[in-house]
Amino acid sequence: MNDLNQVVLTGRITRDPDIRYTPSGKKTARVSIAVNRSWNASKDPSVRDWKEEVFFVDINAWTYVADKIEKSAEKGLRVLVTGRLSIREYTANDGTKKRATEIVATTFEVIGAPQNRQSTGEPGEAPGEDDLLKDFEVPEGSLQQGSGSEDHDVPFN
Repeated sequence: MNDLNQVVLTGRITRDPDIRYTPSGKKTARVSIAVNRSWNASKDPSVRDWKEEVFFVDINAWTYVADKIEKSAEKGLRVLVTGRLSIREYTANDGTKKRATEIVATTFEVIGAPQNRQSTGEPGEAPGEDDLLKDFEVPEGSLQQGSGSEDHDVPFN
């Protein structure tokens, strides 16, 4: 029996996607997303002391999912990604053994506009994040964009 390896994440794209092709012509796309987690650190539920943690996740996609990323992904967009966790080992240019942790995407959906392009609610306009999250209580500053992560010394497959 196989174990379950499925990941579902929402986050903001930290840089425009990197599109490449294998020697056999298969398209692959690589993008990184910032995933935020916010919580109330106060032990008193009537006091709001919001804390936030941000981490960066590399996403790798192939064929039709790579096509979708190429056509729709841009820095700052909020996205929903499903896929499987992949941890691979490789040898860096300096000869050292390294590990790369990434999500191999099986679906990729844009779910919100960049923070600097919120919807004004005009007919025919894509919903902005305020529209998508109007029924949820979101702490101030919890939907930050930005990279802060360095490019990894990971060979691109």
